[in-house]
Amino acid sequence: MSREFSPVSEDERLREILDYQFEGNGDRFGLDQICLLAKTLFDVPIAVVTFLGEDRQTFLAQRGVESDGAARQDVFCNETIKSDDLLVIPDASADPKYASNRFVTGPEHVRFYAGVPLSVREGVRLGALCIVDYKARSWSYEQGELLKMLANMAINEIHRRRSALDLKRQKTLWTQAAELTSVGCWAYNIAAGTFEACNQSREILGIGTDIHATDDALKTFLETRFESPIGQMVSDLISSGQAFDQEMALTTARDEQRWIRLTGQPETRDGYVHRYTGAVQDITVARREGEAIRELAYTDPLTGLPNRACADRMLEEALTLDRSAGKGTGLILLDLDHFKELNRTYGSQAGDDLLRLVGDRLTEAFQNHGIVCRRGGDEFVVILPRLDRKKDLADIARQTSEVLKSPATHDGKSISISASLGVAFADRGDIDAVLLNSNACLALDQAKTSGRDKVVVFSSHMHEEYVHKREMIKIVRSGLSKHEFQPYYQPVLDLQTLEVCGFEALMRWSRPDGKVLSPGAFATAFDDQWLAVQMGDYLIEQTLKHMRNWIRDRVDFKKVAINVFPAQLYLQGYADSLLERMRHLRVPPGKITVEITEDVYLGWGTDAVEQNIHRLHEAGVGIALDDFGTGFASLTHLRQLPIRFVKLDKSFVQDKCGQAIVDGILQMAADMQLRVIAEGIEHPGQLLSLQDKNCYAAQGYLFSPAMSAEHVPACVQYYKNRAPLGLRFDGPVESSSRLAAS
Repeated sequence: MSREFSPVSEDERLREILDYQFEGNGDRFGLDQICLLAKTLFDVPIAVVTFLGEDRQTFLAQRGVESDGAARQDVFCNETIKSDDLLVIPDASADPKYASNRFVTGPEHVRFYAGVPLSVREGVRLGALCIVDYKARSWSYEQGELLKMLANMAINEIHRRRSALDLKRQKTLWTQAAELTSVGCWAYNIAAGTFEACNQSREILGIGTDIHATDDALKTFLETRFESPIGQMVSDLISSGQAFDQEMALTTARDEQRWIRLTGQPETRDGYVHRYTGAVQDITVARREGEAIRELAYTDPLTGLPNRACADRMLEEALTLDRSAGKGTGLILLDLDHFKELNRTYGSQAGDDLLRLVGDRLTEAFQNHGIVCRRGGDEFVVILPRLDRKKDLADIARQTSEVLKSPATHDGKSISISASLGVAFADRGDIDAVLLNSNACLALDQAKTSGRDKVVVFSSHMHEEYVHKREMIKIVRSGLSKHEFQPYYQPVLDLQTLEVCGFEALMRWSRPDGKVLSPGAFATAFDDQWLAVQMGDYLIEQTLKHMRNWIRDRVDFKKVAINVFPAQLYLQGYADSLLERMRHLRVPPGKITVEITEDVYLGWGTDAVEQNIHRLHEAGVGIALDDFGTGFASLTHLRQLPIRFVKLDKSFVQDKCGQAIVDGILQMAADMQLRVIAEGIEHPGQLLSLQDKNCYAAQGYLFSPAMSAEHVPACVQYYKNRAPLGLRFDGPVESSSRLAAS
């Protein structure tokens, strides 16, 4: 009978793993041979020996796979170690428990898995010996017994390695003990009043070999060689008969400054202490190294400023002192704007030079009334103690922003500098260092999201907005797990024929109360990068399934535009993953248009963005630039990427004053051989104007709101039937019932 592990045994299992630290490939030879044997015997492409840590699976040995592990939550071995039994999955794609696993649905296409837990002692399973295949397989009892035999061989090899490690560690301890040569012994006979010391002790303490210390001589020595309070303390301890173990500073007879560790143990006879024995150790080098390490631990090596750990400590100290003095403490978090783009353009050396320059400017600006630290990356912190008013802090922050704006130079080129500043103030006892940091971070986030080069002072509503955002993310994540989100489809019409030339897939949230919400209602959840990736992947997966069904039913939907979040495009290999999903669901790449927004050009990961977009374009996927004219794109960006369509934002279409912009964009697009799709068409006049200007296509409520997948075939047929009536439009698709009737 299998036995599942409890949380207690899981903690014990993780502690046990720490004692099995393999070092170098030579230590893996035996396990590598077992993997090779398993791979050969079972004729599978992959065989691995794994350890499962708290968050990650690590390969101790492997054959047929290049990586060194994976996230624990994704791997089948996480299930294997829950019991003593062999785990066999003949076809993971047909098993509801594993069908949605990323290794099954992703490019790996894992189908078959068999694994045996590696139990080093009862209930402690460190990992598994497992084999993997890309095709489903049958499995016999005899094969299971053979895999268990190989697992036992792996366990024996792991035990052997553990024994070797223990022996090595023991030898290391003895070696370290033997290297402690700066240790001497001493003895003090209280009754006789004599002090004896070995030569090493005399060398450390600076006592000549011709001196025989009496009680008075010892006390005099302690008081003259040590700081007086310490000398008196040692003398008092000896007089009271107590053991002691102290570190203290010593000046030798040769005026050398040393640190020593002095220990003493009393010996009793007839109830009285008659003798002390002890040891003395020269710890000068260790103390100096410790001080150097502490200096390194609290100093940023690039700028020489205090680092994040030191900043946290000094902030706590400042808050404590200011609270007792009835003063306020200010905190400024400063983040350089577009620093990653500067690094990419001018190189990392220019970035390092700029960070040092900013550190110097801040240090000079706050040399008399603030503490400047570098928290890491391009983020600095300024601690301002002994402030009277919050307004003083805001004024200082604005002056700081101006101090930084003087351009820097690199290789004769001028580099502009700006920063976003988040400011927080503590004038109450209930604001500790953690809360003050959190408040400043919230203010900094708002400064960056509101356009950068801003100074934002924290106010209580920011925390309320943050709590609301976190709650929305939690609710959206729950709704996503319950499949409450579905793609809806808004038709895009060719303005010359008024036939459907495609659809745009738009996320809709079907709430349990019957309401269907558009993205504006849950847009704050997209700020969570990983949730945005999950939602984007889910939308694409559902859309591809709908397209597969339309293709099967011969629905002439032309193509579907899918919005892709920047967070998805920042992932290396995202394009290949998307193309693989298209291949798996038999949807031709030419049926897809990927819509990107202009903010993909901002922040880290722009190299990955370009690689992914070019890869999709090469495979036949169309690329469209959404909301054109409202963000940060430039003609340079349009030339960098293989963009085929630009989507004219509805704000220009619906604003009479925006017609000149519309004309300019249409002319530019024609010159660059780009097709323009206008969004937000709501009135016939807007349609007629765009038709006269030879705009390629349009979408909007005038034609149809977004609809569920089942109404798409009727929508296509409706516009195909009415196209012969002419190029002027006589009314929208008003409802699902009208579509059904048509």
